[in-house]
Amino acid sequence: MNQVSIVTSQAGAVIGHDDAMRFLPVGDSMTIGATGDFTWRYRLWQHLEACPGLPYEIVG
Repeated sequence: MNQVSIVTSQAGAVIGHDDAMRFLPVGDSMTIGATGDFTWRYRLWQHLEACPGLPYEIVG
């Protein structure tokens, strides 16, 4: 993952420094993974942890 796209429900909405971005991975095989493999939730978490100063929350 080299980039993050942000979709908002309001035109011109701005994410403040105190607002955490919330991610909701959906699907079954895409988010659950398989034996010997990491899930997309884990890979997303790894990527977000590597982004300093990015407040986030993985929900669901």
